[in-house]
Amino acid sequence: MTVVVNHSTPADGSFSSTGATAWNADHTLSGVGTMAEQNANTVAITGGTIDGATVGATTASTGAFTTVSFPAQGSAPATPATGFTQYASNTGMFSWKGTNGFIRQFSATSITADRTWTLPDASGTVALTSNLGTIASQNANAVAITGGTIDGTIVGATTAAAGTFTTLTATGQTSLGGAAGAEGLRVTTTTSGVNYLLCRGQISGNSPSIRGAGSDAAVSLFLGSQSTGSIRFLTNSLADEQLRVANTTNAVNYVQVTGNISGSSPNISAQGSDSSVDMLYSAKGTGGSHVFRTNSTTRQFQVNHAATVVNYATVVGAIAGAGPVFGVAGTDADIDLNLTPKGAGNVRFGTYTASALLAVAGYITIKDSGGTSRRLLVG
Repeated sequence: MTVVVNHSTPADGSFSSTGATAWNADHTLSGVGTMAEQNANTVAITGGTIDGATVGATTASTGAFTTVSFPAQGSAPATPATGFTQYASNTGMFSWKGTNGFIRQFSATSITADRTWTLPDASGTVALTSNLGTIASQNANAVAITGGTIDGTIVGATTAAAGTFTTLTATGQTSLGGAAGAEGLRVTTTTSGVNYLLCRGQISGNSPSIRGAGSDAAVSLFLGSQSTGSIRFLTNSLADEQLRVANTTNAVNYVQVTGNISGSSPNISAQGSDSSVDMLYSAKGTGGSHVFRTNSTTRQFQVNHAATVVNYATVVGAIAGAGPVFGVAGTDADIDLNLTPKGAGNVRFGTYTASALLAVAGYITIKDSGGTSRRLLVG
């Protein structure tokens, strides 16, 4: 590049002190041209401003800035031929436009304090609010919902898993089970129901409980079986059956068990719709007996089995002034009452009083253990 320096010609045409002053006071440069003529590939601008100039329009390179400001624009700039064009919309939000003509923008509503938006790492995906899709497309196997509500959604329909709740409320039928289709517990509702089943666990040393509860002052608890099935009570982890309530079709009479207060006895009674209801006690097999004990282990009375029985013993109490009756009943017209001691034992009754003065007034016929009639004299 050639630089031409033009000087003013001294007035006196000489290089006197006066002429030198004039020579240095007035000069111009010509031929400087544009920055392209001034070794543009080594320019170092260290001050001033650059206004109205496009940076990197032909060949882009790196740049470092302390602050980058985008003046707000009322409309998006033209679609760039390559890359992206960044700008600020008239709302002050950072935006950029790609070669496909679509605009990308960070936006937030009513910000009242500083906010930090954290984007995923290189392996993550940022979903657009206009195209969130289903949870299945949002890493469904790692979802952690920590608030809000889940409405109108089936949980565990395809693959069930464990769940923990503080309160579980269902307006319809609730089924609990293991594998799909294996129902272990079903809870159904009653319209306008106010009474319910209450199951409660307990601390160490105390037992869980199942009871009826609700708004009524007294709430009974019903246990029922399906069709002719029985209700069975077992202990030892369901290994040992202790009580079974079997079915009787169309039953109207039943057994009632009632506890009692201090000083009074519990009661096992026959109840039902009939005006008079017998209480039947049945032993199993020909060797089964009815055994009555006191003190839990002391046998006091026993009723043994006899085959083809038609006659039997009866016991009847009596009113004041009369004695109870130990009698017999059955299908025979005449039935003896047998009092049979064991071995050489005798039947004992009454109190013997010796008297030589007592005259014989009559006798009572009895039979001995062999069936032979005997007469007891009566004075």
